Amino acid sequence: ESDGVDFAAVGELQADYLKFGGGLVRELPDNAVAAAQLKTAARACRGFHVQTIATHVESAPALKLLRAFGVEFAQGYGIAKPVPFDTGPVARAR
Repeated sequence: ESDGVDFAAVGELQADYLKFGGGLVRELPDNAVAAAQLKTAARACRGFHVQTIATHVESAPALKLLRAFGVEFAQGYGIAKPVPFDTGPVARAR
């Protein structure tokens, strides 16, 4: 997991999604540099038509910032705790 974004690689890979790792996401509410990096990366991804996913979202303030930055998806304990496949929405989808 890297704490940076290689914009050239994002454009060359023609990916549909890019995940932002916990190293940046965990620091969001208290680290202006991490916030600036994520905001810039999310904007660049929109330019490449790449949807973004933030991992390790653990707090409401972090989620609020990610929404403001235009990050489309989030995962982490701040959203929901992991559940086994045989319980929860996954089991009901069968």
